[in-house]
Amino acid sequence: MTFSVIIPVLYNFEGCCKLLASIKEPFVPIIVDNWDYNRGVAAGWNNGIQRSLDMGITEFVIMNDDTYFQEGSYPSQLIKELDDNTGFVMGEEGFAYFATNKNAVEKIGWFDENIWPAYFEDNDFAIRTKLKGMQYKAIIHSKIIHEKSKTQFWKGTGDEERTVSHNQFRNNQEYYLAKWGGLPGYETYKEPFNGLNSEEFKHLINERS
Repeated sequence: MTFSVIIPVLYNFEGCCKLLASIKEPFVPIIVDNWDYNRGVAAGWNNGIQRSLDMGITEFVIMNDDTYFQEGSYPSQLIKELDDNTGFVMGEEGFAYFATNKNAVEKIGWFDENIWPAYFEDNDFAIRTKLKGMQYKAIIHSKIIHEKSKTQFWKGTGDEERTVSHNQFRNNQEYYLAKWGGLPGYETYKEPFNGLNSEEFKHLINERS
């Protein structure tokens, strides 16, 4: 089994090294260099998937740089649960650690890069998975340690120091509401923006900085 482990890295180089060292099986590492230009989470995931596909790799485990494996847990535990009707498989920490593959991306589509820098890109992929009639799974026996919000508060706790400011979070939330007619778990639309032209909602997209 050949699969990639995709890790977008913004600041946490030490955490990335700790994660890589915790993987006790063969894999292909894909480090997405968001430190040079912050693509955002969705674009970082897409970048890693595309690079994997370019190498002929069709199965991917995507991880936060503030996670690492507990003894006896491996990324392949998620890969083994993928099948033709599964969009993605999560570990015990949700989208901090999940697996998907070429088949799912071709059916569901890529992660929405209009959601920047972070939050709601995972929910967007989940609702699109559901609307395509595909399932997703949670495998809680594949355990990681997740040092939550380490990237978000890397520089400090003030709003101006957050990786994702309150205003950016609100804009992403409004974009998600416009796209799906409800917050995660309460979506009402069966297609993005209820069939309206997505160009009408460009004002809700955060400007890159």
